Amino acid sequence: MQGSQTRLPEQDPVPLYALSGLKLALPSRRHGLRIAIEDVLQGYSADLQPRLEVDDLTVIEDFVRRTDWVTILPETLVQRGLREGALRVRKLAPPGIFRRMICVRDRRRPESAAEFMLIDVLARKLSELQRSVTLYETPKGSMDVHD
Repeated sequence: MQGSQTRLPEQDPVPLYALSGLKLALPSRRHGLRIAIEDVLQGYSADLQPRLEVDDLTVIEDFVRRTDWVTILPETLVQRGLREGALRVRKLAPPGIFRRMICVRDRRRPESAAEFMLIDVLARKLSELQRSVTLYETPKGSMDVHD
């Protein structure tokens, strides 16, 4: 994710090794998103040295909007900035960074109506978010970060 005026390397998708040379703002190592990012990069010998660590993702988004820094955030989090044209997304080279949501329940216990409704609402909302993200892809693609 980058501010609309930020220049990035021409490579598209952006190779993981190229991230180490950028002015990168990320959550600290105690944040779940940072753990997910480092887990992927560790397997590909890509070493991230963010110059700024902030655990509030909205603060990172606002900072990136106003500067020439970049970040790795889920597109679903920055929809407003994408809509306004203040942010742009770039595709990460494979393997990309993915996050999964898994619903676990005890099959020995019957599913309540409330549980069923919650799962249904979450599934619909996530599908809506996934569809809306594709509306803001740059012509060269989008960052491969999924919730």
